[in-house]
Amino acid sequence: MQISTTIHSVEIYKLFIPLKEPFVISLGTIHDVKNIIVIVRSKDGCAGYGECSPYMMINGESVDTCFIVAQYFAQVLKEKMH
Repeated sequence: MQISTTIHSVEIYKLFIPLKEPFVISLGTIHDVKNIIVIVRSKDGCAGYGECSPYMMINGESVDTCFIVAQYFAQVLKEKMH
C-alpha cells in the first residue's frame, strides 16, 4: 500500500544548547552545541523530524551553511510535491 501525501510545510530551526561544562577534545573546546532541526509536515497531519549537527573542524560545515542548504532542500521538496 502506498500513501501519497502533500507537504504542507517545512520548518527549519537553529538550535543552540549551552553545555554546563566545556567539552574538550583534541580539535578544541566546545562550549555549546549547535544543531539544525527540520520538521516536515504533510497536509494530512503527519510530521517527520530530522537534525544536523555540523562541526566546522570535522566536516567543514557550520550551522549557518546547513541552515541555508536546508532552505534550498525545503524549496525543492515543496516544488516536487505540488
